[in-house]
Amino acid sequence: MKMFRNMLLLTVGTLVLMLGIGFYTADPGAIEKPPAETVIRLFDRIAFSAQEGKGAPLLRRWTQPVKAVLIGAPARQEDGQIRWADGVTAMLNLWDSLRGLEVSVAGQADLAALKAGTAPAGNLVIAVVPEAEVAGLNLPPAAAAAVLDTRGGCATVGADATVLAQVMVVIRDDLGPTMRNACLGEQLAKAFGLTIESKLAADVFRVRPSGLSFHGQGRMAVELAYDPAMTPGMPREEALKAARTALANRGVE
Repeated sequence: MKMFRNMLLLTVGTLVLMLGIGFYTADPGAIEKPPAETVIRLFDRIAFSAQEGKGAPLLRRWTQPVKAVLIGAPARQEDGQIRWADGVTAMLNLWDSLRGLEVSVAGQADLAALKAGTAPAGNLVIAVVPEAEVAGLNLPPAAAAAVLDTRGGCATVGADATVLAQVMVVIRDDLGPTMRNACLGEQLAKAFGLTIESKLAADVFRVRPSGLSFHGQGRMAVELAYDPAMTPGMPREEALKAARTALANRGVE
C-alpha cells in the first residue's frame, strides 16, 4: 500500500533506530508460524508485564469501535516527510487490520476546538500540543510531567481502565521527528491496552523496505487480547488459559 511505503519516512526509521528492530529476522519461518507457547509468552508480556507490582494484572481492551480524533500537528516538519495526519492515519490503519479491533479516524481539529468542545466526537484523542498548553489540558500530574519531560515528551491518559472507553495520547509539538514517532508508536500500543517496549518491538513488528506490518507471532499475540473469549478485567491466569484455548481452536500448537 502506498501509504505504508510512505510510512518509511515517519515510522519505520523510528522503529529501526529507536526500538532496535532489524530489517530481517534470523528465522523468518519461526516468527511467522510460531508454536503456541511462543505466542502465549509474548501475549503475556505485552498484555500484563507493565502491571506487575501494581496488584493483580488484569486484561485491558476496547469493547467498542475506536474512533480517533487528531488534534494539532508538530511545530515543524522536515522536507520530504509526509503530513503528520497521514502518518498517524497509516499507523491507525495498521491496528485496524487486526482481527477483533475496529479503528477509524473520526476527524481532525485544532487545540482550540478541543478545548471548546467543538472537535469531532471520538473516543481516542491523539493531541500534539505546545509545551505552554500542557497545563491547560488538566492532565493527571504524572502524565503532565511525562509530557513536559525533555527525555520523553508524551503520555497516555485513560489506558489504565480495564474497559478502554476514552483515551487520550498527548505528544509535545516541539519534539524532533525521531522522538515524536517513537512516542506515537509506544503510546498507541498503550492506548490499545498493551505495552510494547523496545526489547519486544522486534517480536511484534516486521520492518522491511516495503513497509511496516505485524510479524505472524506479533499479530497472533496482539489479536489474542481482542479474541471474543477475552473480557476486560479478566485476571492474568484466566486470560492465559483462554488464550491457549483460542490458539488451539485456530490450529496453533
